[in-house]
Amino acid sequence: MQGAWLVLKRTAGKFFDDNGLFLASGLAFDLLLFCFPFSLLFVSALGFALGDSDRAIEALQAILQELLPITRTAFMENLVMVLENKGLLGLLGGALFFLTSSLTFGSVRGAVANALRQQAYVTAVRQYLQLLAGQAAIEGVDLDAAGTPLVQ
Repeated sequence: MQGAWLVLKRTAGKFFDDNGLFLASGLAFDLLLFCFPFSLLFVSALGFALGDSDRAIEALQAILQELLPITRTAFMENLVMVLENKGLLGLLGGALFFLTSSLTFGSVRGAVANALRQQAYVTAVRQYLQLLAGQAAIEGVDLDAAGTPLVQ
């Protein structure tokens, strides 16, 4: 039981040290921005595949009933208004989709880069400690030491 508590404590500490709440809120916000342009693209693609925009809207309503039960009606009213004016707004929807998706994946890219930087730092520290252990004259202890300054 104490081991599980220690793991939970270290995990929470690492989460807060890495600004986990900030990264999670940024990703959630970006995904919300991404939702509406993606819906426009989804209805357009589904309408093209089914040959009928009304069937595409019905399919999207079924999905939204599961995902957004409270705000589904307001979301669909705005989506139908956009579809009625889809000539000019189609171009705007494509631009918004590109912008928000690049922002979303930009946030993910930042989080992945942060994790990789941390991994590179840990690797560098481990290699430095191996070099130090290789130069130390310690007997009776088996250390993972590097014999030469060339480590990988």
